[in-house]
Amino acid sequence: GNIDVGFSIPDRDAAAMTTNPDVKVVPINASYQADIIFNTNIGPTADPKVRKALRMVYDYEGGLRGIRGNNGAIANGPLPARLTCRPDLPPVKRDLEAAKALLQEAGAANMKFKMNFQPVFELQKQEATLFQSNLHEIRVELELEPIAFPNYLASLKDPATIPSMMLLEDFAQVPDPGIMLVKGFRSDSVGTNRSGYKNPEVDKLLNDALATADDAKR
Repeated sequence: GNIDVGFSIPDRDAAAMTTNPDVKVVPINASYQADIIFNTNIGPTADPKVRKALRMVYDYEGGLRGIRGNNGAIANGPLPARLTCRPDLPPVKRDLEAAKALLQEAGAANMKFKMNFQPVFELQKQEATLFQSNLHEIRVELELEPIAFPNYLASLKDPATIPSMMLLEDFAQVPDPGIMLVKGFRSDSVGTNRSGYKNPEVDKLLNDALATADDAKR
């Protein structure tokens, strides 16, 4: 007989199909991860205090439960959890009071922020709206601006045009953390360094890893 397989089915649709005896729903532990990418070069998100504050506002548990049907886990770093050779960091915890204090300290308490997202993805629309609502709880305004993916890619050519914040999903095309780190964090990776991140020490570490054939040393 034939087997029909479908991928990227919305969580709510997948949950509804579990009642159909003719369909078997099998969750896959994929290397996808939803991220908000900050512009670390210019604008308000260039301040580490602002970035830290914004990270403490989002309702991670509520979003995972209400939007993604508890399919997945709260991220604890820039690399998907399925990859090896990654630090086991604690996940960010929501703390509105600490977030307000950090924004006040950074002089950004009354600042209006803007975040781009891809409206063709329903989950991202919901997560963007949730983040907007969460920020409203501490009286911070977030403008949501839809963007098509080709236009977003074009913005990465110059750090000055990289969005202040961009909500997207990323995944490891191969099970090698080095590929994601080099394209995402090496300063000369124009077009794939989506935050405009620059750090000579990180560049050296990544270049050394690229020149090393020994997986253990890498």
